[in-house]
Amino acid sequence: MQAKRALAENGVEVWVKPLGDGNSRAIALLNRGETEKQFSLSAARVGLSPKSNLRNLWRHKELGKISSKRDFVLPKHGIIVLKAS
Repeated sequence: MQAKRALAENGVEVWVKPLGDGNSRAIALLNRGETEKQFSLSAARVGLSPKSNLRNLWRHKELGKISSKRDFVLPKHGIIVLKAS
């Protein structure tokens, strides 16, 4: 299954893809704008449990539970790729 755009707002897109284990999801946060953006990823808006753990896949860093939301800073034309499990 390919990723689907879960939301787009204020120049930021969120794409979600179920992973092969059936429980985890890949999430890409994309900043399409010319400036750095503050973005709050809401668990409910992308279909995650507040108990889901996040991992930044490019930085190889565990971020902990998403809770109801998690804040990110996206550089201009930047992307953050996460795994939620």
